[in-house]
Amino acid sequence: MKKAEAKAARIREAWRGNGVDARQLLRGRLALPVPEVAELLGVSSAAVRLMIHRGDLPGRKVGGGTERVTYIIPTGALLTWLDGTALVTESVA
Repeated sequence: MKKAEAKAARIREAWRGNGVDARQLLRGRLALPVPEVAELLGVSSAAVRLMIHRGDLPGRKVGGGTERVTYIIPTGALLTWLDGTALVTESVA
């Protein structure tokens, strides 16, 4: 398992309530790269980039011009987004 996948798996388990606070695992991380967020959410990197592009997920564009464009997702914004998503999911159920 890749390092990013292992971190994301620990965060995902914590988020599902396995006794560890996901915020503690993310402490000290200002932002996460798209592949880690994709693994955390259980979707593809392309899906994460699409959600950022549509404005559904908070993200910041890094690079540009002749360089390859990539995105990062601020950790605080991701946690807030996940909290809001959890509330919506719970109210629908």
